[in-house]
Amino acid sequence: MNENTSLSSAFLDFQTVLATQTDLAITVPGHYAYSQNCVRSSHSSCTNRDNAEPIMASKDEVMPVADWDKTAQQYSDNIARFTALHAADLTGALYHDILSAKTILDVGCGTGAFGLSYVQQFPKGIPGQTLILSDLSPGMVNKTKDVMQQRVPVDFKTKLQYEIEDGAVLEGIQDDSIDVLVSVFGVFLIPDRAKTFNTIQRVLRKPDGVFGASAWTSIECRDSLKNDGFGAGLHDSMETSLKDLTNPFSNKEAPWKQWFNPDTIRSMVVDEAGFGTVAVHRSIHSVMWPSALDLWQLISGSPMSKVTGADQEMAEAAKQSLIDMVNYGDANSPVLVWTASNLVVARGPPSE
Repeated sequence: MNENTSLSSAFLDFQTVLATQTDLAITVPGHYAYSQNCVRSSHSSCTNRDNAEPIMASKDEVMPVADWDKTAQQYSDNIARFTALHAADLTGALYHDILSAKTILDVGCGTGAFGLSYVQQFPKGIPGQTLILSDLSPGMVNKTKDVMQQRVPVDFKTKLQYEIEDGAVLEGIQDDSIDVLVSVFGVFLIPDRAKTFNTIQRVLRKPDGVFGASAWTSIECRDSLKNDGFGAGLHDSMETSLKDLTNPFSNKEAPWKQWFNPDTIRSMVVDEAGFGTVAVHRSIHSVMWPSALDLWQLISGSPMSKVTGADQEMAEAAKQSLIDMVNYGDANSPVLVWTASNLVVARGPPSE
């Protein structure tokens, strides 16, 4: 198994693990972020190191809709604390596009990461603008609606809509009707990439529609970040500590690994999706957890984790490995961990 495949298993574990836990108090003291702004035109060269041909996945490789429905509250309590930070960065990258848009569509809204970021960035809303928040899971859409109603003022200028939609189809969205299509850790998980790209192009207005998305990734400077005090990489720590445990769900070949590499993303979004240019920004955020032991309990408690059903002795060894990695063997003191994402902004048709 190569590095990208291994990391992809950890990233799916991360997304499902944090979505299936009981409440855990987590504070977010701040963040560190940097950007690599890389723009590639349709005529520029790009080395595709990850073989970016479309990959299909069977239904059992994707978390069922019913499971997302059941875990909406836990997702909101846990993983939303990570996704909110990256959503804010994506909103910033799309700031001027959002200001000038008539209609914005959020695909895979989850529990409202982009919607809440939008409200934070535009607290009064934008007159004449419509924001559609959509997800395949009714439970996620309902949770987004709940949290948005708690945050949005009565006189909010933006019209809000909530829709149950399959991101690969968007059956209820008209052709050429969306100015900005955004997806915070949603589109990259859809197995049928070709169908999804075709759908995105169908609903975006021509020729100025904009596609913005975030996808989990890892970075090569992770050891330097840890040494400089930004904490351990959560995805890498999970993958290393759990590497000797087996779980059929986690070990499947994952189509979303294609989104880890910025060069591969540029190739996909230009050559496959048909956009003229694409910028890939890398975002990193550190989050403080109560303790390494709390982090392990979060990971090990998920029914989709490699820990579930594992040999007790091996699970204990994995637990100690994680504690060693993230907090130098200290199980009970607060621990800082970081997550990284690729923020993708694509626009315009290819140049003639």
